[in-house]
Amino acid sequence: MKSRFDPIAEFLRINFKFLTQVFSAYAILPLIGIFFFSSLSLAQENATVDKISAQIESLFPLLEGYVVSVEGDKLFLDLKQGQNISKGDHFKLIRYGEDIIHPVSKEKIGRKETDMGEVEVIEVRPDFTIARALTPDTAVQVGDGVRLPFKQITLLVAPPQINSQKKIDAQQLQANLQQSLGERARFKVPTFDLGLWMLENDLDLARLLNPESLARLQKDISVNFILAPEVKTVKGKTVLGYNLYSAVDGASKKNARLLAERLPEASAAENNRVASNKRSNREQRDDGPFELITKQEFKFTLVDLDVGDVTGDGKKELILINENRVMVYRLQEDGKLKGIAQYKPRADNLEFISVDVLDLNGNGKDEIFVTCREGDSRLASFVLEVNDRRFQPIWSDVNRYFRVMRSFGDAPVMMTQTPGYQDPFNGPIETVKFEGGKYQIGPALKIPEKYGVEFILYGFAQGDFSNKKQDDTITLDKDFHLKVYSADGRIVYKSEEYYGQDPRVIALGIHEDATGLVREGETVKYKGRIGLVLHNKERFIVLPKNHMMGGSLFDRLVIVNSNSLVIQSIERDGVERYFETRKQKGYQASYQIVKGQGLGDVVYIGSVEKAGRGTDGISSVVVYSWNK
Repeated sequence: MKSRFDPIAEFLRINFKFLTQVFSAYAILPLIGIFFFSSLSLAQENATVDKISAQIESLFPLLEGYVVSVEGDKLFLDLKQGQNISKGDHFKLIRYGEDIIHPVSKEKIGRKETDMGEVEVIEVRPDFTIARALTPDTAVQVGDGVRLPFKQITLLVAPPQINSQKKIDAQQLQANLQQSLGERARFKVPTFDLGLWMLENDLDLARLLNPESLARLQKDISVNFILAPEVKTVKGKTVLGYNLYSAVDGASKKNARLLAERLPEASAAENNRVASNKRSNREQRDDGPFELITKQEFKFTLVDLDVGDVTGDGKKELILINENRVMVYRLQEDGKLKGIAQYKPRADNLEFISVDVLDLNGNGKDEIFVTCREGDSRLASFVLEVNDRRFQPIWSDVNRYFRVMRSFGDAPVMMTQTPGYQDPFNGPIETVKFEGGKYQIGPALKIPEKYGVEFILYGFAQGDFSNKKQDDTITLDKDFHLKVYSADGRIVYKSEEYYGQDPRVIALGIHEDATGLVREGETVKYKGRIGLVLHNKERFIVLPKNHMMGGSLFDRLVIVNSNSLVIQSIERDGVERYFETRKQKGYQASYQIVKGQGLGDVVYIGSVEKAGRGTDGISSVVVYSWNK
């Protein structure tokens, strides 16, 4: 499975020729206008946060000065109080030489420099600074330069406080500030969820700035400053203010307010996300029916996850995959995820697509079904078992996709589908069974035939949605709307809201073009799991949702800002929004909901904040208990 890391370039490259062939120039103009209007709106949203980033950057200039006097081992520098300098700082000592003249323009472009070692600041006074050479025999001269080595400032952005008449998307504003600061070389903005940490430690901003709380924070992450933004309405105008606090002692270094012409606004769906439910037994706190257990970061790009008892000890493990590795984690009593085993195939040309767990052979522990591609034209999927924390391949080199389907507490079904020669998917969705000591392909699922609709096992489920004791077919259509078909092919439900919108695509297969060149085949959009969950004897449909810029008009343009999990209640008169989780940064890689041991249902949500190979990726898994 491939992730598109530059979706704008991909959109322009792939779609421009198609658009010019299908539409006249007059027809394309509105599309271009919409695209650039979206870009302009985004630029306006970022203008204010960029001003804040520039203001904060100006607080940390690159310090340079001169030695103005030498008295014994004391060096007097032309640096003073009020500049970003403190006792113990080390500066480079530089001996300046002759000017460097550009050979063509004849302009001075600098001076030759010789490194003479380092000096250490002893004392900072109102009008000068006293330092000493770290190497005593250094022959320091008046006029030598001193320069503070480049050092990144680590910043965390606290959740914005919204006290405005406008409905501001606080999470998006926080993400915009993090991105703007992180794009400046002076700053480092780690992928640490400060809001979640404050929630876990029962802290608001005032208590966070207490020395005890800051010391506790420093144990978890080394940070220099905390940026606390606030949105207010002043005389009918929206104002974005901020306070920059030291993460060491909580002192305020800078506070300011800016008139904000445009800030990211919450959508109508977001405004109604925590509206009261019609059932009294669903009265919820602001954080809904989910209770946070943990959130953990991983230094790889998460591809997929599933949960099951793969060790056979009666406890469920979390199985994660990146592009070429299977990893097994266990949720500890202290709420941390601990790695207990991992597996990497010997072949280097395998790229994982999905992972599913199911005890299909009936030996009391779940097997691990890994769908992976080998090269551009085929799959080389495999099945693993864990024995004494060691992985044993029990079915290898399978040219098929796998996906487990769980439906309202019924026995799970392992689905399978074959790839085509020119396209990623071909043929019916079949089942896998274990008979005669081996895995065999079972009968195909009964799916209604719909002209122009090709069903694939990703973003697909079957279950008694309409409560008529029949298997309805539930899927995400090409525009990522939820569709439910009855057994005879009628559409019994279609959502107005979109779900999924995963930025990844599945690319498999090759074809020969008109010139005879062999090229990669067509791509298919990846679609996440559709969960049919039975919770407290009530039926729910669970769907991933990636919050993005763009839409179905731009078929190949997917820029995901954040993601959430949407839980819909299936009622007699239709579907009703039950709950939507808090947004997580990045796109949603996968989720799973399983029965816990004394915790109610346990919900795992995996997100990718930064995609990259190996340890260049950054992902996170948040775990909730669902008790209500």
